[in-house]
Amino acid sequence: MSAKAVWEASKESGPALKSNLVTLRDLRNGWPKKMKYPDYFSLEVAAYGMTTDEMLKMLEDWMATLRPLYLQTAHVGEIQAGREIPSTGAEENPSSLDQQSLEPGMARFGRSR
Repeated sequence: MSAKAVWEASKESGPALKSNLVTLRDLRNGWPKKMKYPDYFSLEVAAYGMTTDEMLKMLEDWMATLRPLYLQTAHVGEIQAGREIPSTGAEENPSSLDQQSLEPGMARFGRSR
């Protein structure tokens, strides 16, 4: 069986599963509201004794801590392979993972609005 045939066969299960997945999603997002939480993310964060704003601030601080490490190691593969490092550097490279723009709210870790 070719890779394309396997890929196409994997897509056949989607239509059969869709209605149950929609029901599951609605149940997951619905019961936190009955417990007086605005969304599922708020309920999950409450288990850590935090508000969503506190959790998001902690994650942003954590990512700010990791960014310098990422910038220092962005070209390790090129160095190990003996290739020349581009003169633009990771800070200016628009394809760097941390430089990619996100739509507003996309970096909210699944938080519904």
